[in-house]
Amino acid sequence: MFLTIMHHCLLMSAGLLLCIGPCHAADAVKSSPLAKMPGYVNLALNRKDDKGDFKPHPHASSNSECRHDLAFAAMNAIDGKTENKGHGGAFPSWGPEQRKDLWFQIDFGKQVLVDRIDLFIRADFPHDTYWHDATVVFSDGTSEKIRIQKTAERQTFVLKQPHTLIWLLFTDLVQDAPLGWAAWSEVEVYGTELPAKPR
Repeated sequence: MFLTIMHHCLLMSAGLLLCIGPCHAADAVKSSPLAKMPGYVNLALNRKDDKGDFKPHPHASSNSECRHDLAFAAMNAIDGKTENKGHGGAFPSWGPEQRKDLWFQIDFGKQVLVDRIDLFIRADFPHDTYWHDATVVFSDGTSEKIRIQKTAERQTFVLKQPHTLIWLLFTDLVQDAPLGWAAWSEVEVYGTELPAKPR
């Protein structure tokens, strides 16, 4: 693993680029093959996502939300709110129970092309711990592993290659023992929508 001190970027051994902090996200964008395409935006953003039967897209879901409390619902991680130095109603997050079998999924409801994931972990330390490793599974049948840092700053992951997909899933979330309270305040997925296939 190669650390560039000036730009605060980590070039992971698997070829995936991680940049930490708002100033250095620009460096990651320069490495993105899609960033100059029209319509390159955060495709995961949905401030009106909900937990009801009607599920607007994009939609976030998980197999666990602490006490079924809305303050810890999966939808909070795509609502555009990145404040992450607290927990509870004033700092909405995806906050699951203390489990080893967790997953978190974003459904886009259409075909999209993505090449970058930005992550804000909930950083209410020392109340919180964090997952230091995760696997991102894409609906195209591929997956990539990411290494997450203990920081309140934005973490930008430029994927090894663009993925055409309709959903992605985070799984194999690993934290140090004993299990503690880990959560994500915001997950952003950057790319562009693809034209609908003609019927």
